[in-house]
Amino acid sequence: MKERKTIKINDFQLPILLNEEEIKGFRILQNNSYCSTCRGESPLTNVQAILLNDLNDIEVQGTCPVCGGKIGRYMEFGEDQDFSNRADLFRKQIQ
Repeated sequence: MKERKTIKINDFQLPILLNEEEIKGFRILQNNSYCSTCRGESPLTNVQAILLNDLNDIEVQGTCPVCGGKIGRYMEFGEDQDFSNRADLFRKQIQ
């Protein structure tokens, strides 16, 4: 199988990849992030990038709204065969 590349996606493309239940989980994880600079819970509200990585997992990168430190979330969706199929189809459609 051809190796997948990490691609940047936006908030408008998330509903194409994620079903309603997955979007709810995504938002919960995004709002319950940990800032290693503040050493506490912080919502990842200042999103700088949403990435679909080579494993068909979603990575969210942003900054802490309190201190400006880097925050990232890694969401393992790629092991779900249904999601992985949708992600591969999505990759083909945007090429």
